[in-house]
Amino acid sequence: MSGSDDKQLIQQLSRTALYQDYEQAFSAATGMPLALRAVEHWQMALHGKEHENPFCALMSQANGSCAAYLEVQQKIGEGATDQRKLAGQSPTHYRAALTETPRRRARA
Repeated sequence: MSGSDDKQLIQQLSRTALYQDYEQAFSAATGMPLALRAVEHWQMALHGKEHENPFCALMSQANGSCAAYLEVQQKIGEGATDQRKLAGQSPTHYRAALTETPRRRARA
């Protein structure tokens, strides 16, 4: 599948009643937004969503901050497909002193 095929598939899935019901239930239960997006998606995934983090909404208004965040997200997405990188579980640092640490998978 090409990148455009991936985007189209994600768009189709996100429009289904099943996904929309799940997204709504998840947000209602956790108070957090949820978005389904392709890895190469170069936009703020949760911008405008219900329960969007106010700090993230503010960051999305500044082009430099938004671009830096999206660059980090792209690196995370690319690394998520590489099992060797996942084994390291190193935290990812954003501007504004934010840190995202990958969750360790439970071993069976």
